Amino acid sequence: NKFSVSMVNKEFGMVNQLAVIVPNGDYEKEAQTLKALEKLDVVKSCQGLGNIEAMDGYMLTDKLNPRQFAELTDLDVEVVQILYTAYAYNEEQYGPVFTGIDDYEVPIIDMFLFLYDQYQEGYVTLDADLDDQLTSLYDTLHDAQLQLQGDDYSRFVLDLSLPAEGQETYDAMDEIRGIAAKYFGKDNVILVGNSTSDHDLESSFASDNIVISVLTALFVMIILFFTFQSAGLPVLLVLTIQGSIWINFAVPAMRGQTIFFI
Repeated sequence: NKFSVSMVNKEFGMVNQLAVIVPNGDYEKEAQTLKALEKLDVVKSCQGLGNIEAMDGYMLTDKLNPRQFAELTDLDVEVVQILYTAYAYNEEQYGPVFTGIDDYEVPIIDMFLFLYDQYQEGYVTLDADLDDQLTSLYDTLHDAQLQLQGDDYSRFVLDLSLPAEGQETYDAMDEIRGIAAKYFGKDNVILVGNSTSDHDLESSFASDNIVISVLTALFVMIILFFTFQSAGLPVLLVLTIQGSIWINFAVPAMRGQTIFFI
């Protein structure tokens, strides 16, 4: 309820969560977007695959060549080279196989998930310590992928230090959308959250309310005109009804109270 939300905001500060949806497939653009979003004063935290640390300071989407991946996982370089070759074949990227796999770079998350699949199928053997480490890391990577990456889109989760509605919040949303649009295009960025819902309702309500109010008054007047066969009485009755509505809205407004319009 509203009291609980108020107490939480008072104790921990205001938190307004916003999701930014962008096309997936380009980890570098995702990382650049996340860095730009993190610099905004209104963003308390920002999370996506591009800024989650995997191991030893590397982010999940950082690209590593076979030697770097071998050093990270304590696997033999020869084993990792075979693993990278298999990954290249699996992704139908045959160029590195013929030109030299040593310079082939693969995002950490993709290679770890591929390594786990190969391990589960019995193509790769690991010692007990690395087995436990890989299984634990897989759980983390798989959960992160489910939460932040879909078949076609990736999601950034932002915590904003702004209320759910208000002009300052809507201006911040425009700025966030503009930053993401620099990397993914304006038509490919979607914002989702309480603030977007409030903004959509507010922007559509004003015009819809006027149209509905005018049409309602007009049709009521027409019905009353034919009912009472009088030109003045329908106007008087409609003004009475509309005046009652205005009074009911005015009293809570003057007392500083909010009401649910429905």
